[in-house]
Parts: sequence; C-alpha cells; structure tokens
Amino acid sequence: FYPNGGRVQVGCNSVILSALSDIIYGKWQSLCNHRRALNFFMDSFEFSKCRFRSFNCDSYESYLRGECFDCGQNNEKCSYMGYLANYSNGRGKMYLTTHEEAPFCANQF
Repeated sequence: FYPNGGRVQVGCNSVILSALSDIIYGKWQSLCNHRRALNFFMDSFEFSKCRFRSFNCDSYESYLRGECFDCGQNNEKCSYMGYLANYSNGRGKMYLTTHEEAPFCANQF
C-alpha cells in the first residue's frame, strides 16, 4: 500500500524541517510519516464509516491522473488498506489518498 504515493504524508512536514523542529522544540515531528502508519491502521477499524479503498496502479502519477479507478468485475483490482486488507482481492501496488488529520480515511476522487 502506498498512501499518498508512499512518500511524505499530507499533514507531515518534510523530514529536514521536522528534524530541525525536533532539535529546536523537542517535538519529535520527524517521525510523523512513520507514525501515520499506526494512525491509518487504527482508523481502519472504523470501516463502517469509511474504508481505505486502494487501487492497483503502475505508478502514483497514473493514479493521480485517474487512470486506475476500475476495480474490475470481482473487485480484483482494488483492496482495503488496514484491518480489512486480508479480506480484499487486490494485489500489487495499491494507491490511495488520505486526509491530513484524523479521521484519515478519504473517499477517492
């Protein structure tokens, strides 16, 4: 799964700026991108409200262009990130978009 392309997560500063903030203010913001994984997983238990629907795609750029939103007849090209991942059919590089803050789950385009 590659939420937000798998790079810097929305709502998190760049690693360099976060590291400087850690040194100056002692806030440990440089771990924000990694902490988001736990936040996403915890939010995935609220699947009655929103599911982290993910789409199989060759690249994040293709995903952003909207080229990968066909889930197939049996949902074989889509999956759910988090708690429901084992109950999903999709395999491969799975992309999705999240919100900047909790609740993180977002409907895709």
